[in-house]
Amino acid sequence: MTFTSPLFLASLFAVMAVYWAVPSRFRWVALLVVSYLLYASVGPEYLLVLAGVTLTTYAGGRLLAAGWLAPRRRRALLGAAIAATLLPLLVFKYAEFGQRSLLAAAALLGLSASGGEPSFSLLLPLGISFYTLKGLSYLIDVSRDGTHVERRLGRYALSISFFPQIFAGPIERPRHFLAQLDRARPFDREAASAGLRLMALGFFKKLVIADQLALVVNHLYGDLHAHVGLPVLVAIVGFSLQIYCDFSGYSDIANGVGRLFGFEPVENFRRPYFARGFREFWPRWHISLMTWFRDYLYIPLGGNRVSPKRQSMNLMAIFVLSGLWHGAAWTFVIWGALHGLFVVAESLAVRTGRGAARLVGAAHRARPRAGSRARATAQTLITFILATLAWIFFRAPHLNDALYVLSHAPRGLATQLHGWGSLWAALREAGLTPWTLSLLALSVALLALVDSAEEWGLRSRLWATRTAWQRRLAYYGLVAWILVGGAFGQNAFLYFRF
Repeated sequence: MTFTSPLFLASLFAVMAVYWAVPSRFRWVALLVVSYLLYASVGPEYLLVLAGVTLTTYAGGRLLAAGWLAPRRRRALLGAAIAATLLPLLVFKYAEFGQRSLLAAAALLGLSASGGEPSFSLLLPLGISFYTLKGLSYLIDVSRDGTHVERRLGRYALSISFFPQIFAGPIERPRHFLAQLDRARPFDREAASAGLRLMALGFFKKLVIADQLALVVNHLYGDLHAHVGLPVLVAIVGFSLQIYCDFSGYSDIANGVGRLFGFEPVENFRRPYFARGFREFWPRWHISLMTWFRDYLYIPLGGNRVSPKRQSMNLMAIFVLSGLWHGAAWTFVIWGALHGLFVVAESLAVRTGRGAARLVGAAHRARPRAGSRARATAQTLITFILATLAWIFFRAPHLNDALYVLSHAPRGLATQLHGWGSLWAALREAGLTPWTLSLLALSVALLALVDSAEEWGLRSRLWATRTAWQRRLAYYGLVAWILVGGAFGQNAFLYFRF
């Protein structure tokens, strides 16, 4: 049952009615039951994994906050608890990848006749990468400050398994979630309305843009070596837009659902394709993940306090780990390494004051005035192009496929763009019908317009000047657009597999 299914929506409003009807001191129990039932509906055999991570981090937190352990023993306990929490993730997500890599290395060294196949394969429990990071952040926070400990197991279990976030984030830290549980939250009609509006925007991104693009991208990648030129370029750009609308759409829906239950959302996206450099891109893309890496890995490694060389090495390590977190394949490692190179190169350029700093904007610079608008546009375009090229490694099933995409995207373009007939033939080869192309063009333009107004601080001012019936008409129109243009029942959210 996905967030875009009618069954989920019907269940959601039923749960919402029960939640606000029961006394406030029991509401967390209702959410915990719903969260575990929803997780069981997609993988009942993996409830033990979720329960194991929850119990391990809960018990570790209680022991770390006890105060009777010597510092050395507390460090040893923290290390053991972190290792035990990571073990299920390492087994389910990376054991096969590790064995496959060892077999390939043995083949290269002539120690075996071929790369061979792993002797086992495990199905990845949904959401394990996300709730594992939640549990780790709780352990580390409690080790730093024992007042963050949660003594009631049920409430802590809810902070790990809260159903809008369990499958693909945002990665909200338990101490932030638990602090909201402690506050009395009467039903707020305005907050609920804002949640519904945010959900509608998420459905628009997912169903109308991401899933329509998925039909095209999957068609092209399904028979990749049969295409060259424009269809390959359509696949490249299409996936760049698809993954943004798919993942940010999920985050909007999850945060909108959270608001229906009185929780403040955790921002996960802030218009990343408006970034003027990669130091600005990553504070805008999957914000909850990158702040996790920053606070629990990058800063403990020295952050910005170390030498430039050490800082660059730390950045590369963080981004390679980020790539590996996304998927157990070398294509993901390369994707992460590319972003690490982009960030390191930009940091070096800014530090040395060379001309490259003018091509890739630094995150700390103010928004450009009229005289530098063209330069800012060029910086944004370059960042988008480089990010889009890096997405090739993220989407390609194998490294050879990624190299094929890079090498065959320019081939035959001159012929395909020579006239309208050849252009439309290439677009039809890519799976784009006149209806799909028109729908996607209008939908992406609408999203770009909305995001542009938000980026430049105009959206709230423009919205405030509209009358109530005009605002309702706009959202009714958005719902109608979703119903007419949505690709229903096509794809699960991309980040469910991470």
